[in-house]
Order: sequence, then structure tokens, then C-alpha cells
Amino acid sequence: MQLADKLTQRGIAASDSAWSRIAKILPVAAAAMDTAEKKLSDGSPTSALGPEQRALTQLQRAEAVFREIQVSMGQQQGGGGWRR
Repeated sequence: MQLADKLTQRGIAASDSAWSRIAKILPVAAAAMDTAEKKLSDGSPTSALGPEQRALTQLQRAEAVFREIQVSMGQQQGGGGWRR
């Protein structure tokens, strides 16, 4: 079972728009990597580069959203603050 499926099945994606964005991004990245894998299996490493780059872009988008979630959670917990 993929992470995106777990986020959806457990209701996490439905309860939070950021998690929902991640749940939508990850299958796009996985599909691009499947395409790249097929091209590599066919012996076409050059043609696999485009799908690999698209997958990387999608994973970077998901990571950026996850960082937003982490920052938001840190702010909700008080963030520790700076002390003198």
C-alpha cells in the first residue's frame, strides 16, 4: 500500500488540505518513475531522464508541502522560542 493511499484511507488527507496535496502529488511522482523504469528496462536511459526529472519535481513539491506542515506544527506547539 502506498503512502498516498494510507493518507486517504485514514482520513488524514480529508481533514487537512496540505496532506491532501501530498496525497495527490505522490501518485504523479510514482507514475513518472514507472515510466522511467520501463524506459530503462527497454535500454533507453536517455529517454528515461525526462520522466525521472518529472518524478523528482513532484517529490520536491511534496517535500515542500511537508515542510509547511512541520513549520505549522512547530508554531502550534509554541516553537521553543528564543531566550536570553
